[in-house]
Amino acid sequence: VICQTTYQQVKAGEIVTAIRIKNPGAEIRFVDSTCEPTRQRIAAVQDLIGKVDVLVVVGGKNSNNTRQQALMAEAAGTTAFHVQGPGDLQAEWFEGCERVGLSAGTSTMDESIDAVEAGLRRIGEELGLVGQRTIE
Repeated sequence: VICQTTYQQVKAGEIVTAIRIKNPGAEIRFVDSTCEPTRQRIAAVQDLIGKVDVLVVVGGKNSNNTRQQALMAEAAGTTAFHVQGPGDLQAEWFEGCERVGLSAGTSTMDESIDAVEAGLRRIGEELGLVGQRTIE
């Protein structure tokens, strides 16, 4: 069984299990092809989910890795927004937030991440949250 390297491991495991159940006499092999940077981002998002009110994930709209991070947060009950840049941020998303988490797809450029972080800090200042709240 082969799947896209950015596909959620839990979902891949469920699919492999279903295939094994439907094919009890077959040899079913699954090779974990998830790249290390993707694993690290997933682990970081899992850690952030329990610590933040909102998660902002930066990356291209067609980035599966970025989309999966946002979906993982939402599945755990954390509000998540997938943005491409600071122009996508909306101040009302953060009203009443104590903590905002920031993550990015593995291929997202550092400059894009930095620009979104700066945008979040500007919004925090506008809402009077800087110094009281945290961006993780």
